[in-house]
Amino acid sequence: MNRALITLVALTLSALSCADDANRAPSFSGAPERLEARVGQLLDVSIPVSDPDGDALTLSVADGPPAAKFEASFEGGRLTWSPQGSDAGTDGREHALVLMADDGQGGVATHEVIVAVQPPDGVPEFTTSNQRILDLAVDDTLVARVGVKDDDSLEVSLTLTEAPDGMSLDQDEPKSGVLVWTPTGSQIAEQLVWSATIVADDGTGGVATQELSVILVGVSTCMGGCACEPPTIEHEPLADQEGEEDYLIEAVITDRESAIQEATLFWTLDDPEDRSNYRSEAMRSPSQGRFIADIPNPVVGSARVETVSYFICAVDDDDSGGDTCDSARCLPESGAFQFEARPIGGGPTCEPDLSEPDDVAEEATLLAPPETFGPLSMCGDDDHLAVELLTLDTVLLELDRADLEMELLGPDWQTVVARGEGGELLYTAEDSGFYVLRVPGDGRAQGDYQVTVDACINDFYEPNDTTATASDIGDGFIFGGALCLGEVDRFRVPVADGGGLIFADVQITTPFEGSVEGVAAVTLLEPGGATSLAEGIGEGDTIQLSREVVASGEYIVEIRGLARDRVAPEYDALITVD
Repeated sequence: MNRALITLVALTLSALSCADDANRAPSFSGAPERLEARVGQLLDVSIPVSDPDGDALTLSVADGPPAAKFEASFEGGRLTWSPQGSDAGTDGREHALVLMADDGQGGVATHEVIVAVQPPDGVPEFTTSNQRILDLAVDDTLVARVGVKDDDSLEVSLTLTEAPDGMSLDQDEPKSGVLVWTPTGSQIAEQLVWSATIVADDGTGGVATQELSVILVGVSTCMGGCACEPPTIEHEPLADQEGEEDYLIEAVITDRESAIQEATLFWTLDDPEDRSNYRSEAMRSPSQGRFIADIPNPVVGSARVETVSYFICAVDDDDSGGDTCDSARCLPESGAFQFEARPIGGGPTCEPDLSEPDDVAEEATLLAPPETFGPLSMCGDDDHLAVELLTLDTVLLELDRADLEMELLGPDWQTVVARGEGGELLYTAEDSGFYVLRVPGDGRAQGDYQVTVDACINDFYEPNDTTATASDIGDGFIFGGALCLGEVDRFRVPVADGGGLIFADVQITTPFEGSVEGVAAVTLLEPGGATSLAEGIGEGDTIQLSREVVASGEYIVEIRGLARDRVAPEYDALITVD
C-alpha cells in the first residue's frame, strides 16, 4: 500500500480546532436589523458574522446601493456607505440591504438590514475671509481661495452671482475654488472698494451667501477726480505673547476728509506673503477714532509655539453717495506685523523633522514596509506618508500615539479609510497605486511620534483560497507563501490508487517579534475539501502534520492565517507523498 505523508514545517503558528464532518453555513447571529444614516456622513458599522467551521468568509452586499460595501474586519464584517442626497430625498428614505457571507464550501448565509437615510441637517459655512486685499503696488491680479465647510455634504457648488466685470470663480475642489480678478485701469479709476456675492449650495437645500469686499491699495495716483486722501492708521505692533488670553489689537484710525467706513484686522498662522491665507475680523470702535479686534489665541491647551502675522486695513467714506471716491490704506503697506504666541511657560519650539516638507499628499514620504519610521515631529501641520500597493495587497499602519488621528487616501487622494484617534489602520487595496497616510495636525497636535508600516503582498500561488483554485504542489517545495488577515491557502496533494502516508513540513517567518502562538494553523482535508482529516501540531516556528490515507484522490493541505489583528507571516513548506 502506498503511503502519503504531509509535513508542514516552519510556521510560527498554532493549530486550528477540528472542523465538523459536515459543512455548516455562516451565521449572522446578533447582527442589527435596522440602522440610521445621514446624507454626506459615512455609515461605518461592525456586523457580527462568523463561520462555525472556521472557514474563511467572502462578504458582499448581494442587494442594495452600489456604493455600499460589506468587507471582512476584526469583528467579523464591516458595512460602509456614504449616502448621497438622492438616497434620502427631501423627507428621508429607507433602503433594504441584503448582506451575504459565503464560506467557499457551499455554505451561504444572508441577512437583511434596513438603513433609514435622513437628509442633511446643516448648511455650508464659509471658512475663508469675506474681505480681500489687492496691493496694486505688488501685483495686478487678485488670486484667492474661497472655501466652505459642510460635514454632511460631499460636494458644495460655489458660484458668483454678483461681481465686477472680469472676476471669476473656478471651482477646482469639491468644497473650494479660486477667485481671480485683474481690475482694469478704468475700474481702478472708478473706485477702490468693490463687492461680490458668492453663493454656496450643497444641492440638498443648504444654501449660504457671502458678501465679499475687495479693497484695492497701493494706488500711486489720485484717479476719478476724487480727493483720494486715504485714512491714517496709527498702531503699536504687538510684542511676543505668552498665556491663554486672546490678543487684543488696537489702532487709532482717522480721516481728515470724512469718517471711517470700515476697519478690518487680517491675521494668519500660514505664509504671511500669501494674503489669500488671511482670516479677517471687523474692528469695533468703542470710542471716536479707536478701533479694536481680537486675534484668537492659537496655542490654548497645547505646548506648541506659533508665529502670528497680521495687518490692518481701513476704508474712508469720502463719497457718501457710493464707493467711487472712497479710499483705503493698510498698515503695514506691505508685508505684515509678526509676533510669537507661546503657551504659559513658554513651550518648546517645534522643529521640522527630516520628512518635511510633507504637508500635502504630493509631498508624501515613501515608506518601504516592513518599516518603523520616525521619530516624526507633529507641529500642528499635516504629515503625509506613502506606501505602494498592488490590487488586493494588505497594509497595516500603526501610530505609537493614541491621541493622533489618521486616514488613508487612495491613488486619487480621496479618503478610502478614515479612523478615529490612535491605534492602527488596516486596509486591503482595491486598486494598484500609491496610497497616502494622512496624520492631521489640525493646528494643535504637537510632539514626536512613530509610524510602523507592514504590508502583506499577494504571493506567487494566489489565488488559492478555495478548493477549486488550490495550487499544485509540483515538486513538493513551496517558497514565499504569505497569509494576510486570516486568509486561507490551499494546495492539492494527489494520492495514487492504494492510498499511503502523506507528510508535510512548513516553516514561518514572522514580521514581528514574539511567539507565533495563534497566528496560523494547518489542516489536511479529504478530496473536495469539505472534511477535515487531521490538524497540524506546532512546535517553535514549525507545524508538522502526517496522516495515512487508504483512498486515492486529490487531498487538500490548508494553511490558514489566524491573526486577524495584524498582517500575518510568510512561510515556506515541503509537502511529500510516499
